[in-house]
Amino acid sequence: MNDVPTPRLALVVTSHLTAAAFLPGLVGHLVGSGWRVGVVCAPGPGLGAVEAAGAELHLVEMAREPDLWSDLRSVRALSGVIAAIAPDVLVSATPKAGLLATLAARRRRVPVVVHCMWGLRSETLTGLRRAYVLAFETITARLSHRVLANSHSLGRVLVRTRIAGAGDIDVLGAGSSHGVDVDRYVPVAQECDAGVLAQARSLRQELDRLGDGPVIGFVGRLTRDKGLHELVDAVRMLRSRGTACRLLVAGLGEDAGTGRMLEDAVAEGLPLLILDNQHDPRPLYQVMDVHCLPTWREGFPNVCLEASACALPTVTTDATGAVDSVLDGRTGLVVPVRDAVALAGALGELILDGAQRARFGAAAREWVESDFAAPVVHKAHHQYLAELHRRASHTGGA
Repeated sequence: MNDVPTPRLALVVTSHLTAAAFLPGLVGHLVGSGWRVGVVCAPGPGLGAVEAAGAELHLVEMAREPDLWSDLRSVRALSGVIAAIAPDVLVSATPKAGLLATLAARRRRVPVVVHCMWGLRSETLTGLRRAYVLAFETITARLSHRVLANSHSLGRVLVRTRIAGAGDIDVLGAGSSHGVDVDRYVPVAQECDAGVLAQARSLRQELDRLGDGPVIGFVGRLTRDKGLHELVDAVRMLRSRGTACRLLVAGLGEDAGTGRMLEDAVAEGLPLLILDNQHDPRPLYQVMDVHCLPTWREGFPNVCLEASACALPTVTTDATGAVDSVLDGRTGLVVPVRDAVALAGALGELILDGAQRARFGAAAREWVESDFAAPVVHKAHHQYLAELHRRASHTGGA
C-alpha cells in the first residue's frame, strides 16, 4: 500500500477575534477530512476553540493599520511560521493578513496561495486612505494564485475595479464565508435553550417599556457605513406616519458620531433600545419581527443568514455582498443604498403585513438550510481546496 502524504494547510487572518469567531467550524471539517491545519493570527483570548477543532496555532503580531517597520517584522515572522508549517495550500483572509501572508508565502514558494475576499474595505473609503487600502487589496489579489470571493456581487466588483481578473476569481455555490449553524439559530417556536429564552424575555420587557408595535432589529458594528443613520431616519418617518414600531440596535461602537446620533435619537423620544455587542445574538433575533441591515458595503453578511435561520424577513440594501444575502420579494426586501425613504417604505410594508413577514421568514429559513448551512459551506471549501491541491500536485505548482 502506498502512503498518501497528509495535505497541509495554513489559514492566516489578522485578528484573534476573526480566528475565534469564524474558523473553528471550517478547521474541524478540514481536519476531519484529512488535512493538517495550521491557523496563524495575532495573539489574544478566545483561541481555545480553534485548537479544540484540531488546528496547530501559530501567533504572529500583525497591526491592522499600515506600519512599515511593524509590517516588515510581521512578514519575517510569517515567513518563519510558513516554513515551519510547510503548507501545500495557504489561505489568507482580511486585508492586512492577506498582504503580509501572500508576500511571505510567495517568498517560501508555497504551491497554492488563495486569498479570501470577505469584503472590499476600500469601497466606502475616500482620499489617501482609500488609495493605500485599494493598493493592498490589489497587490494581494495579484500575488495570489486564486481569489475566493464570498459573494457573486463582490466578484463582479473585483473585476470592475481591476483588482483581479475574471479568470482568477472563484465563488463557491451561493456564496458565504462561514455558513450558519442551523441547529443553533432556530425560529422562535423551536428555541428550547433556557438561557436564550430567559434573555429574550428580559429583552421583551425592556422593549415593552418603549411602547408597542413590531420590533425592527439591527445587529452589527455601530458605524456609519452600516447605514444606521438611514435606519434611524426611516423609523422617524414611520412614526410620523402613525406606524407603531420599535427599534433594537446591538453592536460594538466604532464610530463616535454614530454613537452620539443614536443617543440623540433616544433623547428625542424615539423608541430605541441600544445594546452593547452581544456574545450570543440569538436572544436578539428571538425578539425581532423584522431584521434590517441597511449597509453600504459587505462581503457576504453572515448576520442576514443568522436572522434568516431564525425565520426572520430581512430588509437590506443593494450594496455589494448585502444584495446576495436576501432573495428580494421572497425572503425579504432590497432597497437602494443610503435611501432612507425607500428603507422606510420596505420596513413599513413588512411591519403592516404580518402574513407577509411569516411567508418571507419561512422561505428564508428554507433557503439557509439548503444553501448556507455550515456543513454545506465547509464541504464546498474543502472540495475547492482539495481540487487546487490535486492540480498543483500533478503540475508541480498552481
